[in-house]
Amino acid sequence: MSNPYATVMVSESLSPSMSNPYATVMVSESLSPSMSNPYATVMVSESLSPSMSNPYATVMVSESLSPSMSNPYATVMVSESLSLSMSNPYATVMVSESLSPSMSNPYASVMVSESLSPSMSNPYATVMVSESPLSPSMSNPYATVMVSESPLSPSMSNPYATVMVSESLPITVHVQPLRHSHGE
Repeated sequence: MSNPYATVMVSESLSPSMSNPYATVMVSESLSPSMSNPYATVMVSESLSPSMSNPYATVMVSESLSPSMSNPYATVMVSESLSLSMSNPYATVMVSESLSPSMSNPYASVMVSESLSPSMSNPYATVMVSESPLSPSMSNPYATVMVSESPLSPSMSNPYATVMVSESLPITVHVQPLRHSHGE
């Protein structure tokens, strides 16, 4: 009740095939606001544990939220990079996410763009990510956030399965104004 912000759970998995030596990708995201600061920092950690046959390096993701007193909805910056090895024909993956709320609408739309630039030896197609904007209502200003990621388009030489990503934010907000008692 006193904490209207619920926990944000994110699950992402990669189902490799028999010809796919890559391990599964696990993603965890949580939001732990405090009583004095309901807009706490958001920490995101993503790791890829490659196998001996997996030349791909680990994927590091960092996300931070730094709201100010005048603007509780600060911009969210997300950076993701992929370190390539000599045996890794895959290009780097760039991810950018931003939140630009306005004074009239503090819950602005969230835009996410992700692209994969394959090389000549990379049979993998580009990965497109789209995230729907927040659609708050009067009773629930914090609406659900839906994220959809298109699967990889594998070719004959691509044994990798599709990657599905789902993110949801079910929150019910109860806001009560603070009452100040004035002594006579």
